[in-house]
Amino acid sequence: MPTGYAPRPVDTGWYAGFGQLETGVGQQIVYAEDGSRFAGATFDPSGIYRLDAVLTWLESEAVTAAHIHSHAASLQERFLAGAPNLGELLPPETHERGNFLTFRSDDAAETYGSLHDRGVITDHRGDRLRIGFGIYQDEEDVDRLLTVLSE
Repeated sequence: MPTGYAPRPVDTGWYAGFGQLETGVGQQIVYAEDGSRFAGATFDPSGIYRLDAVLTWLESEAVTAAHIHSHAASLQERFLAGAPNLGELLPPETHERGNFLTFRSDDAAETYGSLHDRGVITDHRGDRLRIGFGIYQDEEDVDRLLTVLSE
C-alpha cells in the first residue's frame, strides 16, 4: 500500500486487525498500515504455501505443464476409445482441448447424477458434462471409469 493510504475498509474480518491481537481491541478496529487492512476472515494463505511446495517439487522432478497435458491427453484418448456415447464431444479437435472432455447431451444432468452416486467426480452445467483428467490419474483409473459407465 502506498504510504499514507488509509481508507477504512467497508467489510473486513478479524485478520484486518491481526497486528492488534497482543494489545487488545478497543472501541474501534485499528487497521494495519499495509495491505493486510483489507484481509478478510475468509482469506487463508495456506493454499498459496501448498501451491508453492507442489510447484517446487514438480520443478525438481522436471515435470512441466506440457508433460502433465500430454499425460492427460493420453488418458483422454484411452477414455474415448472405450467410452459409450455420452453426446457430442466439444470441441472435436484434440489440439484445442484442456485436460478435460466436454460432452453436449440432453442427459448431462442425469449422467452427472448417476456418476456422482457412484463416487465419480465430474462437472455439468446445463447440457454439458465435463470429465477431467490429471496427473494424479492413470490408465487403471480410466478403465474403472469406463466400467462404471458401462454399468
